[in-house]
Amino acid sequence: MNQQQVKYTVARVEATEARKLSQLQKDCTVLAKKLTDEEIVGLVIAGLVKPKKGPVKRDHHFGLQVTDVFDFSELITFQHMSSDYQPKADAIKAEAARIKDEIMLGDQQAALELLRKFDA
Repeated sequence: MNQQQVKYTVARVEATEARKLSQLQKDCTVLAKKLTDEEIVGLVIAGLVKPKKGPVKRDHHFGLQVTDVFDFSELITFQHMSSDYQPKADAIKAEAARIKDEIMLGDQQAALELLRKFDA
């Protein structure tokens, strides 16, 4: 391979890696769980949430909020990645690095075959 072909092949590997990582991020994102004000009031009235222990910590300047007094930590979560995201992302990055190494240092035919498999 000449320098132009190597540059193009490496760019394809990087584009495929970025596409796979983007798709993995979408697949492994765990969406936030939110509660409406009506749901919060209903849970408090039904007695399904427990009061927080210790002194009341006021997070707001304008008064006391229900979430300052009652513990909703198990019912409300923030958006985050699932636990299997990092190992899968590391595997994709390692495979891309292996293909780049093969392109730069190894057999070009084997590198093209690896690229075809990685691109699929």
